Amino acid sequence: MPFPYEIGPVMVLDHRPQWPPEFEQLAGQLRAAMGGVALDIDHVGSTAVPGLAAKDCIDVQIRVRSIDEGERSNSGRRRACPTCASTARSRRPPPKS
Repeated sequence: MPFPYEIGPVMVLDHRPQWPPEFEQLAGQLRAAMGGVALDIDHVGSTAVPGLAAKDCIDVQIRVRSIDEGERSNSGRRRACPTCASTARSRRPPPKS
């Protein structure tokens, strides 16, 4: 599924050796922006699998102690990666009726 900022068709590329270092750079920016709120930052998705063809988009999972704490740090995530923050989705469960 394309993101709103993507123009043109989605292309799947052969595995690129620069994906892991690109993730490490992004993870460092996110760690700096989020401080101690980020318990761990993981490279997830197809670009994290060596040898697997993938869409040229680094998927990141940020683990936090609580959803509320993570949402309070959203401004830091936006500063580190405006595009990532705009496409991030909260895993907060829907409110109970």
